[in-house]
Amino acid sequence: MAVESEQGEAEQQELTVAGRKRASSGEILTMMTTEHYNLQGASAATISESNGRASLFLSTVSGTLLALSFVGLVTFVRALETAVANILYLLGINRIRHYYTEVAPEIAPYFVLSTHDDNAGAMNSVGASGTTGWWGTWMTTASMVAVIDSVILGVFVGLLLRAMLGLDFGWVAAAGVAAFLLSVAAFTLYQTRHWLGAAARLTTMFPSQGEARPPQQLG
Repeated sequence: MAVESEQGEAEQQELTVAGRKRASSGEILTMMTTEHYNLQGASAATISESNGRASLFLSTVSGTLLALSFVGLVTFVRALETAVANILYLLGINRIRHYYTEVAPEIAPYFVLSTHDDNAGAMNSVGASGTTGWWGTWMTTASMVAVIDSVILGVFVGLLLRAMLGLDFGWVAAAGVAAFLLSVAAFTLYQTRHWLGAAARLTTMFPSQGEARPPQQLG
């Protein structure tokens, strides 16, 4: 009897351990749903922060040049970082949505957003076609701030040369335009490297077509 009792306790312990290793389908679905809501909240927070920083920057355009330059740079960097974070959260939501279609395939036709975690899926989730190419990079809050920063830099360079060297308006305008273009190029390079770096750290698990592969580009 003692032996049977010990065997029964051992079997019960094994079942308990096994139950801890593998959650039920209902528990998994609950966890995935919770994570879905968490990612949605985080995504909304990134958009709110980006819009708030852009509004703060635009409201200080009439401020001093030094303070404006600092605020402009900080706003650009944070707007870019929040944009990358937003795309990351959307890809996470797409993965969870894909899981929903795995456990309940019949609900797939009712999803209007993508279930894929590649570039096409991300563009679908933000309502973009994904065919705008490089031009699409400039249709973001960070790019708007970058252009305004570049305009301010161009004006500053022109005024500085005018005050120090007394150059004619033509030369001053040419110098301002050159500074603007160089600034835009620098912002573009930084932004492109930031997006490519973020993309390199991710692996596509559920591509729109073909096998799993690293995403080509985010955003």
